[in-house]
Amino acid sequence: MTFGSASPFGATNFTLELWFKKQGAGIATSTGTGGVTAVPLITKGMAQSDGSTLDANYFLGIDSATKVLAADFEDLNNGLNHPVLGKTIICDNIWYHAAVTYDSTTGTWRVYLNGDLETELVVSGTGNVRIPRFDSIQWPALGTALQSGGTVSGQTQGFFKGQMDEVRIWNIARSQTDIRSTMGGPMLIAQTGLLARFGLDDGSGLVAVNSAGATNGTLSGGATPPAFIAGGSGYAPSAIVGNQGLRLAPTSATVGDYVTFGAATATLGTPIFTVEARFRKEGTGFTTSTGTGGVTAIPLVTKGTAEAEGSNKDMNYFLGISSTGVLAADFEEGATGASPGLNHPILGTTPIVNNVWYTAAVTYDGSKLQLYLNGAPEGTALTVNQPPRADSIQHAGIGTSLTSTGTVSGFFAGTIDEARIWNYARSAQQILAGTGREIPTAPGLLGRWGFNECCGRVMDTSGHIPLVTAVVPSITTATNWVTTPDLLSVVNTAPSVDAGFDSFAAFPTAALTGSVVDDGVDTGTPLSSLWSKTSGPGTVTFANPAAPITTATFSTVGTYVLTLTANDGELTASDSVTIQVQSTGTNLPPTANAGPDQVVTFPAPASLAGSYTDDGLPGFDVNTTWSFVSGPGTVTIAQPFELNTTATFSAPGTYVLKLTADDTALSGSDTVTITVAAAATNYAIDFNGSNAYVTMGVAPGLGASVFTLEAWIKREGTGIATSTGTGGLTAIPIVTKGMAQADGSNLDMNYFLGIDSTGVLAADFEEGATGASPGLNHPVKGATPISSNIWHHVAATYDGSAWRLYLDGNFDNAGGQPLVVGQPPRADSIQHAAIGTALGSGGVVGSGTQGFFNGTIDEVRIWNVARSQQQIQGGMSGEVSSDPTLLGRWGLNEGTGVAPKQVADGSGHGITGTVNGTFAWVSGAPFSAPNHAPGAPVLGAPSVAATGVASPATLNVSVSDSDGDPLTVTYYGRKKPTAAPDFTYVTIPDTQHYVDNTSFPATFTAQTNWIVANRGALNIAFVSHLGDVV
Repeated sequence: MTFGSASPFGATNFTLELWFKKQGAGIATSTGTGGVTAVPLITKGMAQSDGSTLDANYFLGIDSATKVLAADFEDLNNGLNHPVLGKTIICDNIWYHAAVTYDSTTGTWRVYLNGDLETELVVSGTGNVRIPRFDSIQWPALGTALQSGGTVSGQTQGFFKGQMDEVRIWNIARSQTDIRSTMGGPMLIAQTGLLARFGLDDGSGLVAVNSAGATNGTLSGGATPPAFIAGGSGYAPSAIVGNQGLRLAPTSATVGDYVTFGAATATLGTPIFTVEARFRKEGTGFTTSTGTGGVTAIPLVTKGTAEAEGSNKDMNYFLGISSTGVLAADFEEGATGASPGLNHPILGTTPIVNNVWYTAAVTYDGSKLQLYLNGAPEGTALTVNQPPRADSIQHAGIGTSLTSTGTVSGFFAGTIDEARIWNYARSAQQILAGTGREIPTAPGLLGRWGFNECCGRVMDTSGHIPLVTAVVPSITTATNWVTTPDLLSVVNTAPSVDAGFDSFAAFPTAALTGSVVDDGVDTGTPLSSLWSKTSGPGTVTFANPAAPITTATFSTVGTYVLTLTANDGELTASDSVTIQVQSTGTNLPPTANAGPDQVVTFPAPASLAGSYTDDGLPGFDVNTTWSFVSGPGTVTIAQPFELNTTATFSAPGTYVLKLTADDTALSGSDTVTITVAAAATNYAIDFNGSNAYVTMGVAPGLGASVFTLEAWIKREGTGIATSTGTGGLTAIPIVTKGMAQADGSNLDMNYFLGIDSTGVLAADFEEGATGASPGLNHPVKGATPISSNIWHHVAATYDGSAWRLYLDGNFDNAGGQPLVVGQPPRADSIQHAAIGTALGSGGVVGSGTQGFFNGTIDEVRIWNVARSQQQIQGGMSGEVSSDPTLLGRWGLNEGTGVAPKQVADGSGHGITGTVNGTFAWVSGAPFSAPNHAPGAPVLGAPSVAATGVASPATLNVSVSDSDGDPLTVTYYGRKKPTAAPDFTYVTIPDTQHYVDNTSFPATFTAQTNWIVANRGALNIAFVSHLGDVV
């Protein structure tokens, strides 16, 4: 389909989307040198010429080699191609929705298939390098690609074979949410940014109406143009039903089919595990070695192979079939084991024969390694009592094993189905119960692949491994997916839980009448239930917390929410009930809570956060009062009758304050101890790089959607790096609130500032719930390596739109520009805040290796604003006591004490840190801001080349200095030279010829005498001669 020149279709930002069904190979064409060779879908241009309006504006198609989506554009700078590829193989006779977006402001490509993000790629460079050739005079088209004039010369013309539906061309980069929300139906009303929309519902003729504009399409193709047919996509991907398996057919020891998920260290790495697979061996396959002292085996499900010893290139786990034809498993010992890198193999006893379905499993509980075949223990368990290499960076795979760089070794020949990796050792009963059925998702399931997709994609139904990381490199047709014997048709569903009706109860007990109903599917684990308190003013004691019907006893009156949770061993469900506990008529004194003890640094105030509970009797409001109990100085309480207020102290020391709650008849009180540390001496903490860190706990008060992170650091060693998640960083942590743990929930990271493996600053956050892609990492790196054993000031800011890094007050982003993100961080993260490490929820490492900073850290600050460069430079020169936008500040000036040692929050918010591990108190940062050169003087008077200036002249210039330092101005002068007189330059040519015969020397003598005679009159300044000087 063609549209003529159709200049309205040109775009610098764009979204191309359509429904399509491929029904044959088609013919591929080229987008140019460095571009793609692909079957065209939606195009405006192709290979023709570089660096002019004959470049391509955009191209969406199907790559001829890999059969995945492919897109490209040529840039406005010099016509360079910028291709991007998808991940999922496009198979015949299946309806797909394809979309590709490009945002020239950030240089970001995004490829979507059926609404799922397949690839995100940032184009390197700036300016016109990132701008597509929007003024291209090449023609737009559907199903082909055209050069200028609507023809093709010097290239093969490409053609799509199949059906298209609901084609749209936009001049904006749409979000994933927008694409998903509108892919399920026709777009009958024009939208902002929609250049063209072809519903292709015209039915007959050769014209396709553009419902979004005036430029219609013409069906072209000579005697057999495209035709409108009934049916269409239905605006939904083709349904694939039935149990499928993946057939792998290697052709040599180096070429074969397999599935890989990349390193997946944070998601598939685990120190205890269960690895399972259902398989049918259909050929010999090719073995590989797991290393010295390991096994030689055909791989089934693996994370690693023989590569190196005693490093993160060791193997995490391996399940396969040994060269002797029995099950085999192995792992290599981790860094904390007795013999890092040592193999721990185990072999089964039952021969595996061809063309028979088996279910294999291996479990390791930290002590014993056990094989299972068809749900029964296979052989004797192997006692190991050593940790596997859970932080292995070797790639995970199915049907092969891979090194840390993705090099394959060994291939399984046959069909694999229902592969699972768990982060715990399942019991024999659980393994047996799971042998005959599919388990799409369950707690502890790190990854599960049922291979029911039938073509093109391999999806982890547990949701932990993104679709884009599942790669089947050599599988390009649906023939690799085969029907497998049906597993049990029953699918386990979560228990049905009813916590009962909301009710009133007389203090202090209430009857709970919950119920739990299960579907009866055997999971190998008995159904269990548990009552817990979700909220309420006091404590709750359950007579039998494991029984749905029981009683609860409350410590005080008030409104409580109780939750009943049921677990069938794989799935959980819960329901809550609200109980309003009322007084029985006897007035009880209020219960006061003055909050936890805290440490502040003089003269910073302490934040008081009190609370109370009461039975509501005798019916009057409860009055609260803060008062001074003891201490070496005086205390000023800002608002003594408010629960939340501040207290300032006249001198350092230990103070006790009391909160009293009075219901007019009875009263109750509680005290809080506040240690006011002496200010002044400048200390810092020297972290040992292996176990020392400061934790502030979950610290919701440090959550921020815009922020500035600052610290003075002196790096003294390598330290240990940690991961911020898939697509994030591997870096040494400095100031953090989170790390790699889970995606798309409040277990995502709020912010991370550290040093990457190249020694430059690095920062990251994971996208919040209201972002376009919750859980997506947005890393940024600096440009300048951080030198060791020298104090540096480091800072990172995010203003809701862009990242900025600063080193010693200087802007330090790689590439010299702010990194635009435009998405919200996970400000409600429940991961813990820390200094010198990064922590997950619960205050432990989220996943992978715990990172540690090696060196000294001082004056850590977290702000709820993105501070300007001028503010950062101004704040480097000293300690900051308080500021309205300061969420937390740790001067680390305590100077004494060992772990666990509390360190005060100098911002006044009371977010006290705790130092753990081996550390030392040392002298603090110098707080010396770097000196910047003054600005160039600006001339005031007199002006350049001024005339008539009186003597003595008054000279005036304006000077400035960004550091605010005193300036000295010095003037320099010289006498203006008078104009030089005219002069003569003499050249005597070919002087070697003056000795050729007897007459020439006389000529030379005459010439030189003339020069001497006219030297003064002609002001002869210089004489030269040319030729050979002999």
